[in-house]
Amino acid sequence: MIFNEKNRVRINSLGKFFCKADWVWDLRNHPFHDFDLWFLIDGKGRLTFDGREYELRGGDCFLFRPGMTLYADNDHDEPLIVIYTHFDVIDVQENVVKPEDMPLPALYRKISDPVFFVNILHRMLDCFYRSDKDGAGNWLTAALLEVSHLDTNDSQLNAFSRVSEYIRKLYTRINEHPEKDYSLRKLAAQAGYSPEHFSRLFKQHTGSSFRESITRSRINQAGYLLSSTAYSISQIAGIVGCPDIFMFSKLFKKHTGISPSEYRNTARSRDTRKDGFATGRFPHILSSPGDFSELK
Repeated sequence: MIFNEKNRVRINSLGKFFCKADWVWDLRNHPFHDFDLWFLIDGKGRLTFDGREYELRGGDCFLFRPGMTLYADNDHDEPLIVIYTHFDVIDVQENVVKPEDMPLPALYRKISDPVFFVNILHRMLDCFYRSDKDGAGNWLTAALLEVSHLDTNDSQLNAFSRVSEYIRKLYTRINEHPEKDYSLRKLAAQAGYSPEHFSRLFKQHTGSSFRESITRSRINQAGYLLSSTAYSISQIAGIVGCPDIFMFSKLFKKHTGISPSEYRNTARSRDTRKDGFATGRFPHILSSPGDFSELK
């Protein structure tokens, strides 16, 4: 947040502005001298700064900082309605705190509850118009705290979205290529998490643990190969990533109820299209997440 218990905000000017159809805001040669909390209540327009253009709509909120330049204009048919607040952050000695000496929030966010946010800003305006600058400053602080809260939540949601996509792709890869060597430690590091936390996230997203998912996909593949190919059981064990045939046979029987050879004989005597194992449908639940102990 841009202030803490040692700093506070000081409002320099504020207002609610109903833009005219031909409104233009050209600050390309006149940088901001202070902060400006700029909230768009309604209307349409365009804002450009640093080579990037924003399509303005109701609910948009910007926190411009000193030194910035920009250009904005208006949609003639739907003019903008804006509440703006110019302010400084000052320390206990009443000195203005420079932007580089404080953590700065994001420039832009979309306000998820604009009615609530507008009520805060209207209370700020009301206090300021009644010359209650302390009250106005308190409401501005509340608005900035709401901005900080939204930025934090958006950051967390983005992080959650990124890890969700990462786990989705990993889960697909495990099911398509169960024979590969998957290291929980390495995969967790690539996602930016500890192995323990990544393991919890993986189960939260997929419904099964990392080890369970790999074991299930390997036995799924083994069932298909046993029913549809002439590979030996030893070859199939190697193909699915379990080169120890005795370990493979033990695990296969544990999770299917029959040995690999029994399954092959049974599958060949049936229509494999109706066989649960041949199509990857298992009625059994994996009972031990420690299977395939070579997984790290």
